[in-house]
Amino acid sequence: MTLLLTILVGKLNRRQIISRELQYDISRFAGYALLAYLYLKIWDWAATSYYSSSPGATEALALLQSTTPYTRTFWWIEIILGGIVPSLILLNADLRKNDRYTMLALGAIIAGVTVNRWNVTLSGLIAPPRWSPGVLGNLISASYIPSWNEIIVSVGIIAYALLAFSIGVRYLPIFPKDDKAAD
Repeated sequence: MTLLLTILVGKLNRRQIISRELQYDISRFAGYALLAYLYLKIWDWAATSYYSSSPGATEALALLQSTTPYTRTFWWIEIILGGIVPSLILLNADLRKNDRYTMLALGAIIAGVTVNRWNVTLSGLIAPPRWSPGVLGNLISASYIPSWNEIIVSVGIIAYALLAFSIGVRYLPIFPKDDKAAD
């Protein structure tokens, strides 16, 4: 997210904030870090789906898969669109040198992480496992649509973050001083 915002602010202010070489190195590092994340994510999926047997978790997963699109849809969006595609862009030297592709890849990574968190949260709300406090051994299946209050609060949090970032860019010594402006 930091690299994405750095590139975006540089584009908006028509200034190069960091050197191109540093941007390419950070992008390449992000691509390798994303591959490591994908490796761990696939092992986590295999361990919970095939290599272990927890009756409560198995029942909850079966209920989720039969009643909601959350488990597979979110997982594929996270892995394919938020993981594999951005890693291919960030690890390809020609694509990495195009700021639009880099920004697209970095935005897709952020979207993939967000989808991961939605998947974990919504799955737990829809079908909590037996051992979850307050369930008392029954699996609950219900639909969930965020209320307007939840949406407004989420937008407000993002707006405050963008405001803080904008104030930081304006008042902190991020950009080098122009010699002409000093005259």
